[in-house]
This record gives sequence, structure tokens and C-alpha cells, in this order.
Amino acid sequence: MPTDIKLDTTTWDYDLSSNGLQVFVENSKVVAQRLRVALQLRQGELFTDITTGLPLSDFSTIRDGGSFADAFMIDYISEVEGVEEVLTYSSELDPITRVYKPTVEVRTNTGQIITVDGGA
Repeated sequence: MPTDIKLDTTTWDYDLSSNGLQVFVENSKVVAQRLRVALQLRQGELFTDITTGLPLSDFSTIRDGGSFADAFMIDYISEVEGVEEVLTYSSELDPITRVYKPTVEVRTNTGQIITVDGGA
């Protein structure tokens, strides 16, 4: 059974709101948190492997409505531990701010279906 330390979804630091570390043990919550982290991690931020994460600088010049980014994201999400299959994927790309907002529905390796919104 997978476990993960619960992170605060605002600061992405350890959630210490209950006077100590909290641990997820339910598979759907573990996979949902892993997806949220994957969607927030920018390439170059993880000092132990600067190739990990989203290459947002590549996305900043996209002018094709985001189809390149969408194809990349579906592959990227498929590689997240615990994701069995990407069921649906949609995104919005703001043409002014260039903010890319994906929404994904996946089937986990235990058969659960979860939906995660990310702000890449």
C-alpha cells in the first residue's frame, strides 16, 4: 500500500496543521497528491535532477492552441507513479498571460478514478 506525507496545497510544504506530520494511506489521495506535485513542479527546480518537471519555457512560445503542450502533458501524467491510465484531459491556455491550466481524470493502479486540476 503506498503512503505519502501530506503536503499543504497552498505552500507545498509539510502539512503540520494537526501538530505533526500527517500521512496519506488511501491510494486515491496518494496518487492525487503525486499528480498535483507533478503538475506544479517546474523543470530545473529539483536540484537532484534538473531534468525532472514541466519544461514551461518550451510552453511559453506555443501558438498552436496548446496541442503540443496537451500531448506532452498526457505522456507526462501517464508516468506519475500510481497512474494506470489517463481517461480525460483538457486544458486552457490564456493567450495574454500564457498561463496553462490542465484538468485530468485518471484511473489509478487500484482502479479508482480521480480528477485533478493543476496550474502549470
